[in-house]
Amino acid sequence: MTHALTIVILALAALTLGGCVSGAGEPGRGAPARPTTPGLHAFRMTTPEGELPYHIWLPQGYDRSKRWPLIVFFHGSGESGVDGSRPIWQGLGLALLQNPERFPAIVAIPQKPDKRQWTEFDAMVLPFLDALLTDWPVDRRRVVYTGVSQGGRACWHFGAMHADRVAALAPAAAFALTPEQALALARTPIWLSHGGQDTVIPESDARTSVERLRAAGNEPTYTLYPEAGHVSWNEFYGDPKVAAWLVGAGK
Repeated sequence: MTHALTIVILALAALTLGGCVSGAGEPGRGAPARPTTPGLHAFRMTTPEGELPYHIWLPQGYDRSKRWPLIVFFHGSGESGVDGSRPIWQGLGLALLQNPERFPAIVAIPQKPDKRQWTEFDAMVLPFLDALLTDWPVDRRRVVYTGVSQGGRACWHFGAMHADRVAALAPAAAFALTPEQALALARTPIWLSHGGQDTVIPESDARTSVERLRAAGNEPTYTLYPEAGHVSWNEFYGDPKVAAWLVGAGK
């Protein structure tokens, strides 16, 4: 099956599961009633730094009277833009469409406007992360940040800022975290992964992260894909054990 045909099939699957609902309003600002059908739903939020497009994934069997785990996925450089849709075709978004039954959780997939690092968009991302906790029936004990490449750095950055409310982190193909971030995340369950043949962000960055976390008293889980290049995250998110760990908030 060609990649293009796979995309078409998964797009139809997304529509079957609930579709992409555009223009659904802004969190916490008089938005219409939230959707309850499973699948991907598109939104836009006005922030101090501009408009932030994002998708919300609602799981099979979604019931808004219950509290659900929340997984926030930060995309890489190539998915930047303002269309809102590009990030759902990489990493976790693709895994959701391929195996929806593995993710009984609410998943948020924001999109940054350009290829600058996520760390330069605090004024856009922080209000968004706050709004997720008030606008959706989230179990605040089970909030996970995950991301790929630049999005992996976002995990370190926003995870360290929110260490008191993030249950776990799962960066893939990420830059190394700083020693200060490692200290902030000393008690946070972490599962990181990297491709052994990555020529964009060397695998040594992952080993540095592991070393710094261990020095801070953390014992992260590290998965190396020896033959994989930079786009090693499809293997990571395609692993049912990783899916269960994300939904279980690092347990």
